[in-house]
Amino acid sequence: MGGEPASRRVGRPRDESIRDRVVEAALKLLGSSTSSEEITMGALVALSGVSRAAIYRRWSSREAVLADALDSIRLDVSIDPSLSTLDGLMTVFAPHAGEFPSGEFEQLFRRRLVLSLEDPVLREKYWAAHVARRRAAVIELLDRARQSGEIRADADIEAAVDLVAGVGYYQVIVRADDDPREVAARLRSAVEIVWRGLGSG
Repeated sequence: MGGEPASRRVGRPRDESIRDRVVEAALKLLGSSTSSEEITMGALVALSGVSRAAIYRRWSSREAVLADALDSIRLDVSIDPSLSTLDGLMTVFAPHAGEFPSGEFEQLFRRRLVLSLEDPVLREKYWAAHVARRRAAVIELLDRARQSGEIRADADIEAAVDLVAGVGYYQVIVRADDDPREVAARLRSAVEIVWRGLGSG
């Protein structure tokens, strides 16, 4: 009674090198495996040198590890608040020709899509932990435009984001056009078309 309050116990700080080693191992396995089923916890332990217990202290499941690894190759969505709404959308969905994924990053981008199609649990985990978070900046940008009257009050923002993002995936996965300048031009056109459809007029 009346003594000093008990100090709060502080947990052991996380070792970021553990995350780096596991994520690096997961990326290597993602690049070399033909199926997500080949990427087991045992394979992650063997390649990373991190114990199974240490992995589970940081991630709840194998799918959570893979989702974190896949997210590590993506750039954060950051929209300059000084830009107009349209220019903000362009920075997210219509990068310049030199900013498209290439080499190892392009390979992992394609692998992410394949794995998401064959592994519903991984797809759900990746969406909840990463994709939805990245969409938030774009949703917020368009919501402000709707509140200010810049776009229609009944505009379906979620559908608009899906539409433009879908065009981007189509360019990378389906079209056989490796000219980044042509791809960038089509993406800009797609953003402009959607923007006109959202317009308040």
